[in-house]
Amino acid sequence: MVRYRFIALIAMCLAQGLAAQAKDAPIQLSVDAAEVARRILHVTMTFAVAPGATTFVYPKWIPGEHGPSGPLGDVSGLKFAAGNSVVPWQRDPVDMYAFHVQVPTGTSALEVHFDVLGTTSESNFLLGNSATLQQAVVNWNQVVLYPANVPSDNVTVEAQLTLPAGWKFGTALPVRTQTGQNVAFAPASLTMLVDSPVLAGARFREYDVTPKGEAKRWRTGRKV
Repeated sequence: MVRYRFIALIAMCLAQGLAAQAKDAPIQLSVDAAEVARRILHVTMTFAVAPGATTFVYPKWIPGEHGPSGPLGDVSGLKFAAGNSVVPWQRDPVDMYAFHVQVPTGTSALEVHFDVLGTTSESNFLLGNSATLQQAVVNWNQVVLYPANVPSDNVTVEAQLTLPAGWKFGTALPVRTQTGQNVAFAPASLTMLVDSPVLAGARFREYDVTPKGEAKRWRTGRKV
């Protein structure tokens, strides 16, 4: 009996360790915007997870908006997968922005796929109004899920973006690497990510406004 209790204790500790590791691991976000001129974004996300019940949510409250207007209606083809196996999901019967998943035993990473379609245009912030044949704005809140009941400041995201051929971009996010049209950004909190949209276009130009050195920040008349 003591032996079985000891084994159960070890199993519980391992499960708690996996859960803590999953909570702290950055979310991997890959957005393929090669078809953004057609108002289509392809999204792949990878979450470190522990087996058991978990809930993911789509952003509901958006900076600059005055109501819970996250464009959930533009999300299409949502699929969860563990390796080569599809993992069933269930939408919350009350909160339409929440998705419940039972992570299978032995799973440490959960992959999520979905598309964002610019089919609605009630707001200028939506993909339907911000994408043309020559330019587009990628708003990160439209292309992410994140764990429920976790403050956005505590969620770290490593984002990658693939742009149409020949397009350039501008954003407040620090760029880690860029190979052709594939851009990898430095890890950022979900709060910072959502607050740093990407403006991209075929005729994008960049001008150095501080050719003699870095800009200096000022506060109340004094250099910081």
